Amino acid sequence: QASTYEHVVQRFGRMVMQGSTTLWETDDGADDFDLAGSLCHGWSAVPLWFTQACVLGVTPAAPGFRRFRLDPQTAALPCASGAVPTPTGLISVEWSRVGAGTKVRWKAPDGVS
Repeated sequence: QASTYEHVVQRFGRMVMQGSTTLWETDDGADDFDLAGSLCHGWSAVPLWFTQACVLGVTPAAPGFRRFRLDPQTAALPCASGAVPTPTGLISVEWSRVGAGTKVRWKAPDGVS
């Protein structure tokens, strides 16, 4: 059985590799639903949440990300970096696997812990 990471990459990676700048409602895009498929669909934003919450490991621990948890899931990738937008600014995260451990660097806006 494919991991969640593999499932997201297979499902949505195909759209990206075809040059799409949006996330489609279904795998068949505009060809689905008698040529009425949506090419920009809200519930297809799963990869955005997944990247923020699982790959970077940033989830809110208080409203507005005033406090956040940092728990990147590092099994599927050797490294990752990115930034999560919050009401007070960006939370930046960079991590890489080093030997048996993980090196993590992060930066958050003032007043965020």
